[in-house]
This record gives sequence, C-alpha cells and structure tokens, in this order.
Amino acid sequence: MNRFFWMLKHNTLMVVYIVAAFAILVIVTALFWIYKTFCKTRVCDSNNKRLGMSQDLFKFSIEELKQATNNFGESNLIGSGSFGPVYNGLIRDTIVAIKKLSGSLHPRFLAEVTYLSTIRHRNVVNLFGYCCENGQQMIVYENLVNGSLQDHLHDVHSFGLFLLELLTGEDTKEAKALTSNDELIQWINVEIKPRFCSNTFVDKRINGTFTREALNSVMIIMVKCLKFPAITRPKMEEIVTELEKVYQKDLTGEEDCSTKFTLGSELFSMIA
Repeated sequence: MNRFFWMLKHNTLMVVYIVAAFAILVIVTALFWIYKTFCKTRVCDSNNKRLGMSQDLFKFSIEELKQATNNFGESNLIGSGSFGPVYNGLIRDTIVAIKKLSGSLHPRFLAEVTYLSTIRHRNVVNLFGYCCENGQQMIVYENLVNGSLQDHLHDVHSFGLFLLELLTGEDTKEAKALTSNDELIQWINVEIKPRFCSNTFVDKRINGTFTREALNSVMIIMVKCLKFPAITRPKMEEIVTELEKVYQKDLTGEEDCSTKFTLGSELFSMIA
C-alpha cells in the first residue's frame, strides 16, 4: 500500500512538473511573440518617423491593402519587380499598384519611399503612400491604367526622348528633329555639355535626388537610344537592365569619389 501511495505521489509530481514545464514554455513563447511583434511595430514606427516627408503620404494598413487586392490574390498580380511582386488594387476609388517588398529590406524600403516622395513630374508615376506594419513593407503607387510605359513607346528612340524630357523637364523638339550622328554630336556640344558642366541641365524638381554618377550613366543610356542608324540602338531589354543597375546602385548611395566625369568623350564614343 505504501508503495502504491509512493508511486501515486511520484506520478502526480511528474504530471505537475510536466504541466508546469509546458505552461512555462507557453508563457515564454507568448512573451517572445509579443516582444517580436512589439519590436516590429517599433521598427516600423521608427522608420516612419525617419521619413522626412511621410506626413505628405498616406500610411495604409495591411488590412486596407488586403481588401484592395483581394488578399493579394493571383488575379491581382500584375508583375514582379527586383524587390518583390506588384499587385493591382483599388483604394478610395483610385486604381493603384502595390509593391510588396520581400525579406528584411528596411534600408531599401526607406530609400525608395524617401526618394520617390520627393519627385513630382508628369512623366513619373506618383507615390501615394506606404505600409510598414508587423514587419511587412509595401509601397503604393499610381497605376498606369492605360498601359505600361513600354506600351506607349513606339521604339527605342522615343524612350531616349522620354529620358531627355524626364531629366530636363523641357520640350524635346530639337532632339526630335535630329537626323544623323553629326547633328547629334553638334547638339550634345551646344545644348548638353555646357549645361551639364554648369549643373543646369537637370530639372530643378528632381535635381539632387540622385548621384552625379547615376546622372552620367542615364545620360549615356539616353544618347545610345538617340544614335543613328536605328539598328545600332540597344534593345529595350538591355536598356531596362542598365537602368535597374543604375537605380539599385544609386539607392545604396555608393558613389565612387574617384570617378572622373568625362561626359563628352564618353557620349561621342557611344555615337562613333
């Protein structure tokens, strides 16, 4: 009988220990989850405060963006960028494109929101807002309901003119009228080089939003698109690849201080 009570007591203690250990595990897990959620919220809040112009943008909730995209359904998926998928959505009677950033990309997220919130140009899609909640990061853009940029470009030459207008904010009639590389070289000498060297080439609305090295690279891409004959111009796929490289390098803020900007000779070598 004594042995029976001893075994009963021993087994009861074992059960108590197991239950207690399980309870502690549950409590620790819950605390860890709360802490992790709290940290994510604090990181997002901290990031929001670091966005100097965030008060001019909408701060969307995840729930809003889920409703706008049918819970990020496949039918709303319109493409995939270098940082993650892009969804079509409807928010407050406005058609938008929502870029859902994948992974822990806080620096890139901050850089892109800050960068795009400073740009107001008729040839650039507007940034409506962002979402930074529970560790998820999303950017909400104006959606080109009439098709993508590529749909509106008839050829590479048109894209070169588009880049020129985007950079300068001015009409491109003179560049549009060029018919040979000789005329293109003369135009570069007269119109581009002096203004480029005096820092008056870029539209004031976007000036200072990218490095001089990035500007140099975009200028070279632009001239490649304008050169003659048309068969020597790069393909759109090559242009997109080059621009993505420039964009990603510019986001990192890494500029080679030793770089010498010999724009004239570089542009002429592109034409020759």
